[in-house]
Amino acid sequence: MSQDLSRLDTIDKHLLAVLTASIMDVDEISRLLNERRQCLEEIKMLPKPPEGNAWSSALRRTKRIVNLMEIYRNTVAVQARPFIKGRKLVQTYKKFE
Repeated sequence: MSQDLSRLDTIDKHLLAVLTASIMDVDEISRLLNERRQCLEEIKMLPKPPEGNAWSSALRRTKRIVNLMEIYRNTVAVQARPFIKGRKLVQTYKKFE
């Protein structure tokens, strides 16, 4: 496995650990996603494509990361709904002041 794919594997493992933690660190997720994007850009610039098995594994991890991010986004959206509704009610009441 190339050094870049090994680095991507390390980033992905850390990212998956943060995404599956009971309390997610949004700043850490953002930092890891940026680091992952940079690593993928470096892999894209390689003179030859990555080896099959390692690349297939990276694609499976990518699907899992995307899936976990979607679950996280949906959970946050559900939790934010009452706050958004409350803010709209306050704005409605302010119209009558």
